[in-house]
Amino acid sequence: MSSWAGKLWSLYHFDSECRPLYKVPMTAGFASAVTKCHTRMKEEFADKKRYITTKPFLVVSSRGDDVLTSSETFAKADIIGPSRTEVDLQHNGHDIFLSQDADDTTMAIDCVKVWLKHQGWGGA
Repeated sequence: MSSWAGKLWSLYHFDSECRPLYKVPMTAGFASAVTKCHTRMKEEFADKKRYITTKPFLVVSSRGDDVLTSSETFAKADIIGPSRTEVDLQHNGHDIFLSQDADDTTMAIDCVKVWLKHQGWGGA
């Protein structure tokens, strides 16, 4: 069991008869498709400085992430577009909306709400 799988297992109730205690790897096909997509995005950006979007978007990362560092996440966002807002949370997990501490998850949701409101997407 990986530390991430253990954390997920400890946070939520799973029926022990239907939830394995071991980490199930992703398929080779999925990993290959993601890698091809990332490679093509990098090539498009490097060759033509073509962004995926010029519209505003939000990038939320966490220093507590056990998969990607915040700097890796923000550097990869360069390919998506220039009009971004970056939020670097301190203690959330890889999935910032599935953090061990409920207050950390609430903070992530609140950050998104404030950003959406600032962008004119209602009084969420």
